[in-house]
Amino acid sequence: MLTRSNIEAVRTKSKVKLWQVQKNLAWIALAVLIFACDQSAETPQKPQRDYFPMETSQYRIYSVEEIKYILSVPETLNYDLKVVTSESFINDQGGRTFVLHRYRRSNGGEWIPDETWSAFMRQEKAIVMRGNIPYVVLEFPVEEGRKWNGNAFNLQTHFYTGEPADEYVITSIDETVELAGETFLNCAVVQQEDDEDPILYKDVRMETYAPGVGLISKQTIQLKYCSRDACLGQKQIEEGLIYNQTLVEYGQE
Repeated sequence: MLTRSNIEAVRTKSKVKLWQVQKNLAWIALAVLIFACDQSAETPQKPQRDYFPMETSQYRIYSVEEIKYILSVPETLNYDLKVVTSESFINDQGGRTFVLHRYRRSNGGEWIPDETWSAFMRQEKAIVMRGNIPYVVLEFPVEEGRKWNGNAFNLQTHFYTGEPADEYVITSIDETVELAGETFLNCAVVQQEDDEDPILYKDVRMETYAPGVGLISKQTIQLKYCSRDACLGQKQIEEGLIYNQTLVEYGQE
C-alpha cells in the first residue's frame, strides 16, 4: 500500500538518480571538450611536417633553366632534374637521414646520375645536405614571419659581402600555386634573401613548399656587377647565376 512517506521516498530516489545522470553527463561533456581541444591543438602539427615529407621511394621531377655568367658571358642550360629518396639510415643524433639521388636528362633522354644529397630533421629544423654542406631549409612550426639562420650548421658566407649568417624568413603560408596542371594550396614561401646593391651585386633567393609534396619551386639570382670605372653602375653582369626550378611531376616509384 502506497503511503505519503513511500511516495516521498520514491521521489527522493528519482531526484538522486537524475542528479547522478546529470553529473555523469557533465563529466562526459567535459571529457569530450578536453579531447576536442587536444585534437584541435594537434591537428595543425600534422601538416607541419608535410611541408618536408620524407619517405623512401618518393620522387620529384623538376624543369630547370640555369644561366651561368663567366667573364660576362652567359651559358644557358635547360634540363630535367629528378630527385629520388632511395633509402634511409639512423644518424649519429638518433634520427633518420634520407638519401637523395639526383639525376639529370636533356631533351627527354636517359636519366644520368648527377649528385647525391641527403636530408634529415634536427631540433625542429629541416636540413638538406647539398654535397657535404648542411643548410637549414625550413624551421618548424611553419608560420608567417618565422626567421632563422640558414647557415646555422655550416661555415658558408654571403657570396659577395662575406657575412656568415644567412637569414631566412617565411613570408607566406597560404599561397596558391599552379604547376604542371595541378593547384597546390597553403604553400609556404621561404625568402632566403632579397638584397641588391645597384652598383655591386644582386642576391634574390626563394623556395616554395607545398603540404604533402615538399619543394615545388626554387628561384635563385646571384649576380656580381662590373665595378670598373668604364661600367660602374650599369649593372653589367660579370659573373653569377640565374636559376629557376619548377615541379612537373611527383609520386612513388
